[in-house]
Amino acid sequence: MSYRAGYVLGTRGHTKLPGAALLVRTVNGGRTWAAVPAPAVRLVNPGGNAPGSAVSAVFFADVNNGWLFNPALWVTHDGGRHWRQLPFPGMPDAMAASNGVAFASVTPWGGGQTRLYTSRVGTDRWTLVPGVAPAATLTFYGRAGWAGLPPNLWATADLRHWHKLPAFHCPVLHGVSYQASSLAAGTPTRLLLLCTANAAAGSMGKAVYASSNGGRTFHLAGPAPMPGSVGSTLAIPPGRPQVVTLATADGASLLDRSVNGGGTWRMVLYNDGGIGWRDMRYVSPTVGWLVHGGVPFIGYNGLMRTVNAGATWYGVPIP
Repeated sequence: MSYRAGYVLGTRGHTKLPGAALLVRTVNGGRTWAAVPAPAVRLVNPGGNAPGSAVSAVFFADVNNGWLFNPALWVTHDGGRHWRQLPFPGMPDAMAASNGVAFASVTPWGGGQTRLYTSRVGTDRWTLVPGVAPAATLTFYGRAGWAGLPPNLWATADLRHWHKLPAFHCPVLHGVSYQASSLAAGTPTRLLLLCTANAAAGSMGKAVYASSNGGRTFHLAGPAPMPGSVGSTLAIPPGRPQVVTLATADGASLLDRSVNGGGTWRMVLYNDGGIGWRDMRYVSPTVGWLVHGGVPFIGYNGLMRTVNAGATWYGVPIP
């Protein structure tokens, strides 16, 4: 949420699935943590069969307004002291907020086309954004935002009006088709796109494409390291578009970093059996967070933080 304040959703005794959802908060950059009341719901793996009240993720727009979501949607407007479940037209599988406006990528119950919904932060009046299919991917920078991935990518410059961008297709190289897998924004107009393709065991073809006009066009920035074929995700510190972190995994977990917009990379390998990463996010030009462990309950190793824009990461203990 910020470089000092943030929330973590987890469970105790995580070898049993599902587990009771527990929520903790820090207000001093992770030095200390305090329990926050959470609804009596189960924490489950995203995308699986789960009780109608269960959740798998947390997102706070500010210190007061937050949501537990996927598959259910719970909301608090007082920093977690009180929660209530919201009726929703589907499963919110991604959430984001910027400049006081919240967005949710929602897949209808039983399947179907994913749609974008929006609400003012602090209210529960969610409305459909017509004609936008976000594909569970939401990216924002100030009042600029993007929903989906190329070739189906929508954009807004004011958080109100959306338009579909010209279709960009990842390349076909040596007979292998690449697909868009992650999008990150470094400024309101500077985007990086990760295109990936299957390769040999333990590796994946990766190419990074850059846009300087908000996604209307992309050009090749450079290849990314091939090791790692699971959960490849990009993140950029706000206002530092040349600095990018790539989190990926296979037989080990990897954090690759570029300081020239994806042209060249330095790789750090974690010999952890490839448990992977999730929820990587930069909250300032220097501070970022990520969860070590790509799937809840399986090989979960804890929370990690950087204070130098991804040059080094360290573990943050949570009592």
